[in-house]
Amino acid sequence: MKPHSSNGFSNAPLRRGLEPASTAVPEMKRRGRVALAVLRGVVGALGLAGLAAGQGALSADRAFGSHMVLQRRQPIQVWGLASPGAEVEVVLSEERAEAIAGADGRWRAELGAMEAGGPHSLTLRSEAREVTLEDVLVGEVWVCAGQSNMRWTLGQSAAAEEMLAAAYIPELRLLDLVGEAYPSSRAWSDDELAKCSPERYYRTSGWAVSSPASARPFSAVAWAFGRDLQARLGVPVGLIHNAIGGTCTEAYISPERLRNEPELADGEGWLTDPRAPEWPRQRGRENLARWFAAPEGPMPGHPFQPGFLHQAAIAPLAGLGLAGAIWYQGESNATLADMQVAADPAWCRASLTALIDDWRDTFARPELPFLMVQLPGMGRAWMAYREVQREVAKLPGVELAVTLDLGHPTDVHPRRKREVGARLAGLALHGVYGQDLPRSPAARSAARRGSDGVVRISQADGTLRTRDGEAVRGVEVQGTDGDWHPARAIIQGSDLMVSSPKAPVPRAVRYAWAPIPDVNVVGSTGLPLGPFVEPLRNGPSGDR
Repeated sequence: MKPHSSNGFSNAPLRRGLEPASTAVPEMKRRGRVALAVLRGVVGALGLAGLAAGQGALSADRAFGSHMVLQRRQPIQVWGLASPGAEVEVVLSEERAEAIAGADGRWRAELGAMEAGGPHSLTLRSEAREVTLEDVLVGEVWVCAGQSNMRWTLGQSAAAEEMLAAAYIPELRLLDLVGEAYPSSRAWSDDELAKCSPERYYRTSGWAVSSPASARPFSAVAWAFGRDLQARLGVPVGLIHNAIGGTCTEAYISPERLRNEPELADGEGWLTDPRAPEWPRQRGRENLARWFAAPEGPMPGHPFQPGFLHQAAIAPLAGLGLAGAIWYQGESNATLADMQVAADPAWCRASLTALIDDWRDTFARPELPFLMVQLPGMGRAWMAYREVQREVAKLPGVELAVTLDLGHPTDVHPRRKREVGARLAGLALHGVYGQDLPRSPAARSAARRGSDGVVRISQADGTLRTRDGEAVRGVEVQGTDGDWHPARAIIQGSDLMVSSPKAPVPRAVRYAWAPIPDVNVVGSTGLPLGPFVEPLRNGPSGDR
């Protein structure tokens, strides 16, 4: 697989309308062009309206369309195709800019930042041709990615009909990117194999206003997240969804980043690379069986191939203003082939942090908000991966939605997606938009006091309690012998006081360390305490 080349820009003059608003993020200001922009490199899976350069065409990339939402308070880049060398004028409300198409017909222009509002018309003009996109709003734009639990549709979810009955939301807009060859246990057809390149993999019918018809096949988690954001913020919200079932984290990381991460597999020889998860490799061999039986030309790509989905779904959006990203993935990375042996936590941590760093580089946002879903309770050895997610969520701008109570013992696709989306929205409303909303309580620090352990819990959701009024369950302490023992735990305000006669000198404390943990600690509004492992230090338990 050839690596995706980075976008480059020329420096010819660009006439501008308004200057970027003072609220535009600093890193986007640094990227602000006082020059025309000519897009080079791979076009990417979003296409460029499917038109070839040099045919007198004028088009915007399919990331743009009628009914779309553009990110407020950030410079607005627009790109597409025109005749080679042609001048392109872009007009949005009072904003206007010009660009000149390169030899390949690709152009890119930048407009000034705008506040939330609309509807506007986005008009392109070149060589007596004109294209107008109608009903364009300015507001908050989020990318929604991951594997099948993010792909899971609203129509398949619990409370689907109730949600669909209220799905007509004029200021919530949806862009659904659907894989042309979806991973399964069968051999793909020749037609499917022909679509397995980053440039051809995704199809979309374009931006749509949220309605029962457009919401039913859309991601339930993403839709519920967007609905809550729009209702609380009172501004337009746009969601770009591109999840693919079963994919591993590495598929969404750029080939360039993967080559610099020795622990992680890259796209070359991935089907036999032991650094790649075994289950995705097995599924890849099944899907590509027809090509292996009669190989002709380069091996087709695959959505499980490291780097593939970054090239197909993330890199093509570079330059698009974003508020942040939501991420529901990890099932394919958390365990080895039998689902009962945890994958190496260091490897899992490397892949997840590389993903976040890579997206922040791609969108030139060093602290791009990244909100992820912690894997819920299920009969698989996900404990170590949940702890990896908790540790990674300590990075600036990263938040974790606890869903321990929303899983299913045997179904990897639990149906309560509305609650997952609501918890992600709560994190965004608090961390990104500054609203004081309940969040799941989380362990912050722990200390040893004599033979007891004291775990200090954040007060994100008020005073701790147990959901059923019974004694705290699911707490263990580690003794000097390294063994873990069930512990007695008492809630004191927002602290847990922990002890066990089998560990008179406790070294560490953990909570909810089981595939389907029997636990009951919640905050005042009922949001669950997240699972944790904390070493016990000597002395005070630290700051809240």
